[in-house]
Amino acid sequence: MSFEYMKGIQQKVDNNEVVKLLRGALSDELIAIHQYWTQMKIIQGVHKDAIIKELAQHRDEETKHANMLMERILQLGGNPEIRPMDWDKFTNCRYKPATNWDQRSILETALSGEKCAIQHYTKLAEFTRVRDITTYDIVRDILEDEYEHVRDLTSLEKMIDQKKESKHAPKNKE
Repeated sequence: MSFEYMKGIQQKVDNNEVVKLLRGALSDELIAIHQYWTQMKIIQGVHKDAIIKELAQHRDEETKHANMLMERILQLGGNPEIRPMDWDKFTNCRYKPATNWDQRSILETALSGEKCAIQHYTKLAEFTRVRDITTYDIVRDILEDEYEHVRDLTSLEKMIDQKKESKHAPKNKE
C-alpha cells in the first residue's frame, strides 16, 4: 500500500486518547520490570537458575517496551507517568506481589501478567490500527514479544512438570 493510500484511509486520531492508552501500557511495563526483578531475587526451587535467566531476558524486553512507549508518548506531546506511586492509577494489569516464592507460583504470576498485557495490547492495536499506524506498529512489535513470553513461561512450567513426573515414575527392574 502506498503512503498516500494509507494516509487517506487513516481515521482522525485523538492524540489525547492514544496518549492515555499508552500511559496505561507504560505503567504496565514499568510494573512488569519491577515484578520480574523482584521475582528473580526471591524465587526458590530446583530450576531457579533457568527461570532467573528467562525472567532477566523478559525484564530486559519489558524495559525495551517501556522505552518505545515513552518515546511515542513524548512524540505525541503527552506526559509519561514517571512517578512509581502513580503507576497503579494508570495500569491495566495490577501489580501482584509474590506471596509464595516457589518456582511454580512465580511462573503463574508472571504468566498472568503476560496474558493481561496481551489482552490490553490487543485492544490498543485494534484502536490504533486505522487511526495511528506508527503507534499500531509499535504495539504490534510489543505484542509479538508478549506472546513469546507466554510461550517461554509455559515451556518452563512444562519443564518443572516433566522433572516432577520423571522423579516419581516407577523404575523398571529387569
